[in-house]
Amino acid sequence: MTLSEEITKTLKAYYSAEGLIPGSAFACKYINNCPEPPGESLARGMQCHIGSKYGEDGKMKILVASLDCGGGGKGTIEERRERVVSDAKKDTHNLHMTGTFKALSYFLGEKEPSKLVHYMIMTNTCKCCRESSTRQMDYKFFQRCGEYTIAEIETIKPDVILFQGKSSSLGCSSLLYPIAGIEDVEISHSLRLFKHNGFNCYAVLCIHPSARFKYTKARIEFYNETLPKIADHIKSHPLK
Repeated sequence: MTLSEEITKTLKAYYSAEGLIPGSAFACKYINNCPEPPGESLARGMQCHIGSKYGEDGKMKILVASLDCGGGGKGTIEERRERVVSDAKKDTHNLHMTGTFKALSYFLGEKEPSKLVHYMIMTNTCKCCRESSTRQMDYKFFQRCGEYTIAEIETIKPDVILFQGKSSSLGCSSLLYPIAGIEDVEISHSLRLFKHNGFNCYAVLCIHPSARFKYTKARIEFYNETLPKIADHIKSHPLK
């Protein structure tokens, strides 16, 4: 059994036990604390994409921890994988995935999205989203889903977590620690150490790849200049 298959088996059992099943079978214990916003419906139960080659071919194990899926996104691991892999084969991608693939290229040494997608795992740090809007969920949803993100990290055991957007790390912010001794201010500002139950890995606090308007300049600088430096630092300072 490959690492990808082992993780898939473990997370499927976990999602089932926690009621994180897409659609009408959704039975998260926090469902009564997370009501639908007035006049809106929520899509509930987004499971993660698990690349079929995760951890293989000597590639770093990268977990992309994004926000909520938006636009009615929900699906099982298999459904999510099919959708993500299919989208990666397209000639053009939205801002979010364009930035995601650029980020992955720095760590995996591969630029082709249709190849990168098989080596990453991607999760949504909020398992619910708005049915007919891409507007971000309230921060309290991300906080409640934090234990699910932490459980996923424990199972996935990545080398690096790429947290996309401020809210994506809300649920596990107490487990992210500054790293002493980094002289480059840009690197030290965004790089953290995730620590939980004896497991450590790097965590990068990324500007969201689709950040626009007043954040456009900062986004471009982060993905073109800062993130490559962070990737180089991580590669030259492997955790023991």
